[in-house]
Amino acid sequence: MEDTIEAEFINLPKPKFIMGKEPNRKFVKINQFSNFSDLQQVEDILGTEEFARVKDSFLGPVLKFHSNGKMMMSAKILHCILTRRLVTRKKKELLFHFGGQPMRFSIGEFHLVTGLNCKEWTQEHEEREKKWDWGELQDNHSSDDVIELMIKARRTSYDERLSLGMLVLIENIYLHRYSAAKYPREYLERASSLEMMMNYPWGIDAYELLLESVDKLTKEKLSKNSYDIHGFPIALHLWILESIPKLQSAFSTIDNQVPATAFLCEKYKALKNPVIEEVLWIEGNEDLHVVCVLPKIPTMLRTMSIWKTQLMKMLTHY
Repeated sequence: MEDTIEAEFINLPKPKFIMGKEPNRKFVKINQFSNFSDLQQVEDILGTEEFARVKDSFLGPVLKFHSNGKMMMSAKILHCILTRRLVTRKKKELLFHFGGQPMRFSIGEFHLVTGLNCKEWTQEHEEREKKWDWGELQDNHSSDDVIELMIKARRTSYDERLSLGMLVLIENIYLHRYSAAKYPREYLERASSLEMMMNYPWGIDAYELLLESVDKLTKEKLSKNSYDIHGFPIALHLWILESIPKLQSAFSTIDNQVPATAFLCEKYKALKNPVIEEVLWIEGNEDLHVVCVLPKIPTMLRTMSIWKTQLMKMLTHY
């Protein structure tokens, strides 16, 4: 007989905000700074053949997502989940609930959405030999600085231009904090060889920036008409849709032909922006089902008994 766990016997961790008194708003704007504004310029400098290497890299999933168009982040969906945060002792993950059912966002889920490398980086990796030295940029740099380096690179230095071009995209899409942002010299150091660029866990930096930004959202900030989220907050949006199938079917269009090995951002063709009342109506459905822990790629199908067992094991740590 299968070992099943009834959801009603699982005690949720304490909500950060009193259930029913969350700082919900009818109208809310979330300012995000992730952008693809330099994508066309990078493609023009690299040329079609070299840019194909970018699309074949770990940046391929997010570039495919962007190329689908109609990918506006829904502030209302995010706001509803952000105001339903649960308190956890774990510092490197977020726990929320929807309709009283828990859902987890950790670096594992961030990887499933984006495809970015999230493996630990050791000192041995940091000491890899560097091929290029851009000594003129000693301090913080802008995207324009890196693009200028790309233009100056010798026409035969394909790998150097490729590494710089990928750095521009990584910084703008995943690591952007504010308009006219500056980035630390260490990012250039990690792009100083193509091998290091391809192996560095940019996903850890991107996830920690997003996590830090969400952690700063106090009740006072969430009660305002507008607040900021840095990093790549649309990863949260896609994770929410994957975790709550009823939201996914109501407010997105997905490509059912995408292989199971694809990362989650590759399967979305369009995102819709509902009003708060539409999200709350789905939350009140009696047959609401929330997936607490997303399955690993490519194993996308799990039985309910396995889900509940994983859920119980996870909640024992809170």
